[in-house]
Amino acid sequence: MAFKVAALKPAPLALSLGRLGLCFVVWYDFHAHVLFSEEYLNTVTCYDPKGILNLFQINMPTLDQLNAWILAKDISLFLFAIGLFTRPAGLVLLTCNLHLMGFFESINRDGYWCHGSNVLLLTQIAYLFAQPGKLSLDYYLSTKWNRYPKWLCNPLKQIAWPFYLGQASVALMFINSFYWK
Repeated sequence: MAFKVAALKPAPLALSLGRLGLCFVVWYDFHAHVLFSEEYLNTVTCYDPKGILNLFQINMPTLDQLNAWILAKDISLFLFAIGLFTRPAGLVLLTCNLHLMGFFESINRDGYWCHGSNVLLLTQIAYLFAQPGKLSLDYYLSTKWNRYPKWLCNPLKQIAWPFYLGQASVALMFINSFYWK
């Protein structure tokens, strides 16, 4: 009962700080692990589609397609970070990350999906349903402009359950990792 009450309390600052933290981790994870070039793609000998690519991209994507996903990811990550059109930007960011992480795992010779990627994707899914929080342009525009769409940001519905769900997904990943290792 205590969790239910805590999850329904207002948490606009926590939602903003969690969103900004998620943006930093997504940016860092991508730049630390995923870098593509024409020379690199020419050295790929084994392409076994994983994740969403198994449904939509049976043939290996070209460098132009990868660069288009990266550009869309960078633009949506910027919009998600500043809190402008947060939910549509979050959906585009999630879709691009699914494609890019799926491609990285599809050419990975180990042939398994890394559990670290699951945490990022689950947290992004949780934040699709979250209000953007106080440190966002959506919040600012919704308080100044009465006709701003309430599905983008409703200052009266800044509840904390997506923030707690994101924290729970990270904690469960570490518990699972601890158990299996």
